[in-house]
Parts: sequence; C-alpha cells; structure tokens
Amino acid sequence: LPPALQPVRQALQDAPMPSALRALLLDVLPDHDSAESALSAIRAQLEHTLSERPCAVNHPGVQVVAGPSGSGKTLMLARLAQNMALEHGAEQVAVISYCDLRPGAWNQAQLLSTQSGVECFRATSMGALKLLLEDLSHRRVVLIDTAGVQTQERMQEIRTVAPQAQFHAVVPADASVATLRRLFASPEGTWHSLLVSKIDESTQPWALIQFLSESRVGLMAGSKGDKMGDWTAGPCAAELVEAALAGLGLSTPVSTQSDMVEQQIV
Repeated sequence: LPPALQPVRQALQDAPMPSALRALLLDVLPDHDSAESALSAIRAQLEHTLSERPCAVNHPGVQVVAGPSGSGKTLMLARLAQNMALEHGAEQVAVISYCDLRPGAWNQAQLLSTQSGVECFRATSMGALKLLLEDLSHRRVVLIDTAGVQTQERMQEIRTVAPQAQFHAVVPADASVATLRRLFASPEGTWHSLLVSKIDESTQPWALIQFLSESRVGLMAGSKGDKMGDWTAGPCAAELVEAALAGLGLSTPVSTQSDMVEQQIV
C-alpha cells in the first residue's frame, strides 16, 4: 500500500471490530491511493449496506419495544409515541408499560408519555395486558414498553395476547456481540426493526455494524441524546457509520456518500 494508506490500515487493524468486517474493509484499500479516497469508499460501502433494509416509523397496530436494560427503551418509545401522535392524532395513540417493576420505571413512563402528549397505562400481568388491549382496541396505535430483563419471556406473553404485534429492538450503538446474539437469539422474523440509541456516546459501534450487515433486520431510527427531539425518525446509517469512522482516530476528512454522488454527477 502507498504510505498515505498505512495509517488507515493500522487504524482498521487496531479497531475492535469483528474479523470478517475488518477483512472486508481492508480489501477496499488497494483500490485507492489516498486516505481520503479510501475512507470515502469505506463510508459509502457501509452506508449502502446498512440502508438496504429501511423501515418506516409510523406503523399502526400494536408495536412492542424491547431491549437490554439501560438501552433507552422508554425514551425511544416516547419518541415513537410523539411521532405517531403527529401522524395519527394523540387520541389515537396509547402507551402501555408492561411488567416493568423497577423503582421509578412507571413514573418515568408516565412523565415521558405526558411529554409525548399520549395516554399511558400500566399492566403488571398478562391478564391485565389482555384487558387493556381489549379496551384500547379502537386506538390506531398501541405502544408497549417492556423491562430490560426476561425479554424473551415478556415477548412471548405479549405475542400470546396480541399475535399481530410487531417487535422493535432497541440497542445502544456500542452493543457487544454477546448482547446482540442474546437479544436476537429468537427465531428469524421475530423482530420487525432495530432502533439504535446513544450514537453520540459510542466510538466503536463495529459489532452493531457487522450485525446489521448480516441481518435481515432493518434500521428504523437512531438517537444521539437524551432529549425528546434528539433522534432521527428514519434510517440512521450515516450517523452510525460516522461515529464508527470517527472512532478510528484519523484526522483525514471523509466525504459523505451524498457528496460522492454529487461529485460523480458534476
């Protein structure tokens, strides 16, 4: 490789990413003679791969948000509720907190739902959830928040009383391979989409990028902060790739995929 590409190769070799992904990105380097060109190609390739399976946000029906504890599920659900309230009307959207017995969890759900402008209910058992869903059957959207423990058990219970429910996983951008494998150990087709939280706190989202490049689960949204408006209601591939490349510690500016398209057009 030319001397200009040596820092890029070293950064990719040192980054904590799965070996298969590292090999794929290293294969890009011989086709370029500058770090800027190589990084732009890597960015374009990753963004294209992660954007192949986009998911819309405003799904009607019963929508379930699940994921590991501390991943930001309740806040992400509140953002979805606010977005759907704007789309369908606040009176057509409801939030249910299901079997989350953590201290303060119910208060947080109520507070965030109030900020979203939608009603919030609590179900502490499968029977109570079934009754609530029957009472709310006239609503266009019912969002169910789950606890960060016994995820598969809670999902199965919800599936029993709401067979048509769609499930959306929430994971932080720096989720480990073990976390992703554990969460997505359920049969293929269980998850409708994936929502990424805490993109601004991650410098090494390589495990998540590898997972998304191999999975059929598409990106639906991503968040960068802890405020209601700090999120992207749509595919967040560009933000995720930007965080990953920034974590390489290279100062070379990287052109975005859209910049490359514009240059090609010119």
